[in-house]
Amino acid sequence: MNIQTFFLVCGAISFAATELAKPLTRILLKKRDARICAVRLFACLIGAVAGFSVSPNALGFWRGFTAGAFNAGIVGYLKFKLTGKDSDLQQTDKDDDR
Repeated sequence: MNIQTFFLVCGAISFAATELAKPLTRILLKKRDARICAVRLFACLIGAVAGFSVSPNALGFWRGFTAGAFNAGIVGYLKFKLTGKDSDLQQTDKDDDR
């Protein structure tokens, strides 16, 4: 498998799992910054697991982790540019007071 396909597969899996985990972070974590950190960490970890599943060695693990990190960074940047919000989680600062 070439590196472009590898990154595409790991990034897609990371994105899908992260989108599924976002509602859970809203339930479990009250602070907005903690939710953002948890979602981005989860994206990296899922990318690493996907990378290790595709290529079962340490290099596959780290390439998958990198794909998850790129996914988290790029998605956050694009959502910031498109929506003008500084987060990929659609919550306001008023929610932190709960």
